[in-house]
Amino acid sequence: GGGAGLAAAIAAGQQNKSVIIVEKNGEVGGDTLVCGAIYNTPDEALQKKVTMGDAVKRTIEAALAEAPKSGEHAALQAQVRSQWNAYKASGRTDLFDSKEWFALQTWNGGDKVGNLNLVKVLCYNAYDGLNWIDDLGMSFSDVISQGAGSLWERTHTSTMKMGTGFISTYVENIAKMNNVTIMVETTGKSLVKDGDRVTGVVCVDRNGNEFTLSAKVGVILATGGFAANGAMVQKYNTSGKWQDLSKVATTNRFSCSQGDGIEMAVAAGASLTDMEQLQLLYLGNLKDGQLTKYPPRDVNGTDQIIFINKEGKRFTNEGGRRDNICLAVFAQPDKVFYMLESGDGDKYKDIKDPDWRSADGFTFDYLESNGYIYKGDTLEELAGKLGMNVATLQATIDTFNASVESGRDEFGRTLYSTKLTKGPWVATPRQACVHHTMGGVTIDTSGHVIGTNGKVIPGLYAAGEITGGIHGANRLGGNAVVDTVVFGKLAGDTVVADAR
Repeated sequence: GGGAGLAAAIAAGQQNKSVIIVEKNGEVGGDTLVCGAIYNTPDEALQKKVTMGDAVKRTIEAALAEAPKSGEHAALQAQVRSQWNAYKASGRTDLFDSKEWFALQTWNGGDKVGNLNLVKVLCYNAYDGLNWIDDLGMSFSDVISQGAGSLWERTHTSTMKMGTGFISTYVENIAKMNNVTIMVETTGKSLVKDGDRVTGVVCVDRNGNEFTLSAKVGVILATGGFAANGAMVQKYNTSGKWQDLSKVATTNRFSCSQGDGIEMAVAAGASLTDMEQLQLLYLGNLKDGQLTKYPPRDVNGTDQIIFINKEGKRFTNEGGRRDNICLAVFAQPDKVFYMLESGDGDKYKDIKDPDWRSADGFTFDYLESNGYIYKGDTLEELAGKLGMNVATLQATIDTFNASVESGRDEFGRTLYSTKLTKGPWVATPRQACVHHTMGGVTIDTSGHVIGTNGKVIPGLYAAGEITGGIHGANRLGGNAVVDTVVFGKLAGDTVVADAR
């Protein structure tokens, strides 16, 4: 009953198939409900409004200059190179993008670990997925941005808080469909097989009653990852990238992302891919690790904020990869940092405006009085509240502002839109938390689950974070929701196609 499962149900339901959604919680939504509500895809109409700077251009040149790792890599580079050369010859100054560049950047951003064919499915269908959910009633901002860890200005942001827009859109559509049923407080326990074919699911209701749902066409697993299962995270924390994660908080809802669907799939003979690839995110609040209670610019206003440690010093590229930022956070005093913003920039909203709300709907006064943010009308006032040397903090800001002018940054940042010059100054303390698991059930490019024998398991499909092989060693911010939409819809379409 998360984003991928709901998308799959609607896709199959739109083609007149009867669908039952099994949801173990009391309501649907999963971790999509509490996501950052960002969706990546090239969008020529919106990107025409963005001017492309020299630092951003160098990002493409560097990717095209890399020695290819395979023939597929070389072919994708060649496609992007042809597009890039045509862009330069045209004299355009707006932001370059294409589905091929999106795919290349996604694959590179995952350290070339992902299955490039799956990456292409994700990126080549992202724009169609956007239009599909838009047709269902989803509403996005008409301003393109660069979401946290997304690496490019192709992020579309929901007009509703967190993931409520995606989930409410799905729920409203399902309510109009007589052939789609939602069973809440019902837990899938195991898959039923007839020979090699999956034919149903054994379930338990909230009263402990066990029953079996038979599937005439197929079963789609969309149960999420395992980022909220500390023992499972630590079991697969073997890549060498991360320290002991057993005491690190998670951004996930504890009742979700327990890895139960993965265990069900394995018991049915499914193979697993990239289980050691774990992602942390640096946006967890200090009280419970959740992606809540932060100013709106901290997710999609990367061009207008900086990150500082407790000493008032920058320590990373704020627009960089999520794993690199989190590793840098772990190296800071107390493993804590502040997202610092000023009263500058077109994304600044007056903190005295009674309509000011955090990304999840809280007032500024609530966040400040409960210690989620700190404010100072002057830099000196803020430094005092944070226990920082104001001269050190001022020097940090002066150095950053010089980088805005020159386009060259000591940490390799490429995206700037404004200098930080005036108050009010707002600092939001954050920590790195376990966020996403890139590994999971092996699938093909149609969403079929692949068994340990390398063959498709008839009747079994998967979509969303339960799957592995798409994001590689690092998922780009804003690609998770794309994953749920593209592969969720794909799984639903494939089930229907297989039944014909």
